[in-house]
Amino acid sequence: MSEDTDFLAKVRFEFLQEARDLLDSCEEVFLGLDTSINRENCLAEVFRAIHTIKGSGAAVGFVSLVEFAHAFEDCLAALRTYPDRLTFELTSLLLACLDAMRTKIQMLSEGKDDNVPTPELEQKLGLARDLIVKKAGPKAQPVHQAFGFFEDDEDPAHGSVATSTSKASVPGPADDNHAARRDCGSIKVDSSRIDSVLDLVGELVVLKSQLINKTEPYVFDTSLGAVVSLLDKTIRELQDKALAIRMMPIKPLFMKMQRMARDLSVKTGKAVEFEMDGEDTELDRMVVESLSDPLLHLVRNAIDHGLENAGERQKSGKVEPGRIQLTACQSSGRIIVRITDNGRGIRRDVVVKKAIEKGLVQPDVKPENLSDHDVFSLLLAPGFSTAEKVTDISGRGVGLDVVHSQIEKLRGSLLIKSEEGQGSSFEISLPLTASVTEGMIVEIAKQMVVLPMDRIRELVKIESHSIVEIRAGQAVLNVRGQMLPMVDPLALLSPHSAGLHVTGKLAVVLEHQDRLYALVIGSVVGQMQVIMKPMNAALPHDVIAGVTILGDGQVALIADVEGLVQTFLRSGQPRTSERMMA
Repeated sequence: MSEDTDFLAKVRFEFLQEARDLLDSCEEVFLGLDTSINRENCLAEVFRAIHTIKGSGAAVGFVSLVEFAHAFEDCLAALRTYPDRLTFELTSLLLACLDAMRTKIQMLSEGKDDNVPTPELEQKLGLARDLIVKKAGPKAQPVHQAFGFFEDDEDPAHGSVATSTSKASVPGPADDNHAARRDCGSIKVDSSRIDSVLDLVGELVVLKSQLINKTEPYVFDTSLGAVVSLLDKTIRELQDKALAIRMMPIKPLFMKMQRMARDLSVKTGKAVEFEMDGEDTELDRMVVESLSDPLLHLVRNAIDHGLENAGERQKSGKVEPGRIQLTACQSSGRIIVRITDNGRGIRRDVVVKKAIEKGLVQPDVKPENLSDHDVFSLLLAPGFSTAEKVTDISGRGVGLDVVHSQIEKLRGSLLIKSEEGQGSSFEISLPLTASVTEGMIVEIAKQMVVLPMDRIRELVKIESHSIVEIRAGQAVLNVRGQMLPMVDPLALLSPHSAGLHVTGKLAVVLEHQDRLYALVIGSVVGQMQVIMKPMNAALPHDVIAGVTILGDGQVALIADVEGLVQTFLRSGQPRTSERMMA
């Protein structure tokens, strides 16, 4: 009896996992139906998915889920026969039904009863099915008016409902064979097992580095050198393969953003054209999961704050609908996620006025005397918001500071660009993985520090004639005519070290948010791929991202470039506008 119970529990677990995947694929198809020219095949794919959930759910005894899936399936069967009667509003109803099924599946996963009442949705599905199969006549009631899906009962034909499109192709049955070939032989593995394997590979990398260090005295032993070289190559390949297991396309996250944009376009009455590009870019699973909330906030802001309503766009000579672009690409070992809109842009004077009210800027400051970087950085202050009223979308005092802090935890950065009247762009730069860093090992005050290679632009020697003193304790470094702020870690960590001579030392030119900084170091030790480990609470978390173990067993600190620059800016960056900032 116990074995039968365990077997049924396992089968139900597998079913729920499969049902989630099927619902995700259905949502992707629905989001593309508004612009698809191959509706018959798309509807057939969704019908098969819901039919599979219904049949498999009945086999494992999920009665309530099966009853709702049956009503869902009947409506889809009618649409397959009359695909030309699919409307934007009916697609919204079908998406709401997907959400209801997700809720039921989530409850079942938590061991709860899935008997959630859905009579309203089932009634609307039945009414929609009847209207679909009914022959259209001159007095026939429009589908969207008949089942009254929207709470405000406005007619979408008069512009209260937006459209949502995507560059992503909508899959159909023709793609099934390709998908089957691609997934052939795939298995589902618990994420904790993958994490355990990665931890062991990380330990193996550390042992490899120690072995290479120990064999350095035997450099003339060619046979030993060949074995160590082969071991080094094999372990590096093993590490790359192990890390690839955790990599996943960013597409599911992008589809989530597209769905939210569609729902918000309906709620706000703004027509939105949503475009995606680079959704096949792969990123560490943990990074993808952590990126969800920041992206949600930025997309909400783009629709609520960025895009104008139809009247405002018409007055400013802009065409409808408003456009939001969500793109991803890899650059210099990092992934760049960019959200761009062609809305009203950020008004510099409004931001500065709000900053003066909050005491972030002195009252006599003129917006034109501040650079774009200075103004947009004010948006990242805790609790800063320019929303004039509180809505259920935004304006609750939870501003971009939350987004910025979450991105910082991922060792990333946020860059804001905007042009008033033309639109805004929010660029997120992230490492491909949160655990592995390709870094340059440098020595700072007899301490080994790892600097991420993707942030390093060049290495220069500090000459006395290249140092330009701004004022006591602060200077810039002249690198081929470009004045770079000098960041001295000793002065940041220990104010008593400020003012020490740096002539003759080296400087690593680091890039952060399109700006360059000269980090003062003692010497360069080497370059290697390191595994990041959690750090002790006693270490300065604002400038240190983690620790690692070098080949000789020595512990090295991994620098947080974002935190290092921010700490430097708070200490007083030499710039012409600093007198204006509070």
